[in-house]
Amino acid sequence: MRYYQTNAVYERIQGLHNHSFIWAAGNAWILIYGNGHSEPVALVLVAGRSWEPQSEVTSLVESLSEVSGLLVMEIHFDDTVKEIESVGLKKHGSRLVETSLEDLRAVFSELGLPVKSGAASKAINDASSSAYHNWQRANLGRITVSDIDLFRLDGERRAIELIELKRSYIDLNKWQPFSADYPNFNLILSTAKLSSARMTIAYNVRTKNPFYDDPSSISVFNYAKFNSPIHAGVYPFERFADGSYL
Repeated sequence: MRYYQTNAVYERIQGLHNHSFIWAAGNAWILIYGNGHSEPVALVLVAGRSWEPQSEVTSLVESLSEVSGLLVMEIHFDDTVKEIESVGLKKHGSRLVETSLEDLRAVFSELGLPVKSGAASKAINDASSSAYHNWQRANLGRITVSDIDLFRLDGERRAIELIELKRSYIDLNKWQPFSADYPNFNLILSTAKLSSARMTIAYNVRTKNPFYDDPSSISVFNYAKFNSPIHAGVYPFERFADGSYL
């Protein structure tokens, strides 16, 4: 199954002759897992088996793990079937091992993350979400988990900026980050600090009727302190892409 995998910002970046960004394209996600206090515990590359591996993404996750000191894992699941009972699990330095969902839950528990009691529920693919993400919501407890949408790299291909992409119908000059998202933002910020990188929230307008995802202007927020986004300004896409606000 395929889910909503792209947006106008990614597509606009792909159209650039040169750029310094990287992200997990297709049925793949770079996730940070943290406890209920937004303290990061692990970096996990989750991918459907239909995903075409991106060597740069895998290398970046490994590099981020080494710099931050966070455990790194890969989880691969079958995204071509309705229901899954196991995943491929790869811990740092090991090979991919087929692992039951019950054992996967135990792995998260061993990391110190809360899990729900009782038998592990099944993992089901549906039109809006992957089997893995559905399983995660049903089986893990009070955690914070965030998807890193976009990385900006330096000349040596090291991550210098972790970017959270946001889209809504609200006017560029009126939108503000929602406080309900602060725990997830805090988790990304904590990971950025461990990696000597910065965190940014980038917002563009997307309307549903008629559908239009407009990346021509980006509202940028610096996020350098918990619960404290600071508006840096509204920039043409080209200035966002070249990092003029940094």
